[in-house]
Amino acid sequence: MEQHSAPDKPVAQAHADRFGLFQNMPNPFSTQTVIAFTVKRGSNWIVRVEDNQGRAVRTFAGNEGGTMTLAWDGTDDNGAVVQTGTYFCLLESDGHTDLRKMTLIR
Repeated sequence: MEQHSAPDKPVAQAHADRFGLFQNMPNPFSTQTVIAFTVKRGSNWIVRVEDNQGRAVRTFAGNEGGTMTLAWDGTDDNGAVVQTGTYFCLLESDGHTDLRKMTLIR
């Protein structure tokens, strides 16, 4: 059963025992993109958006399991709008990592 939540909050869609980060959609994007990933049930996870210098721009965290989605609106952790450019989405959970490249066009 799908749950709905406010933007930037993860939404659990199904329980799973796998791990992986899907490509964000749309990509490239201008105002908002959806990041989807799968983590093992009962796992803590962190999704971090980094700039092309490896600096953390936005961080999301949780402990829900299954296939999750969250929306990133192109702002940093302080709510400031970030610049056009290449960003990297990094998923970390239970010693596993996965990475995807994202392009923001303003």
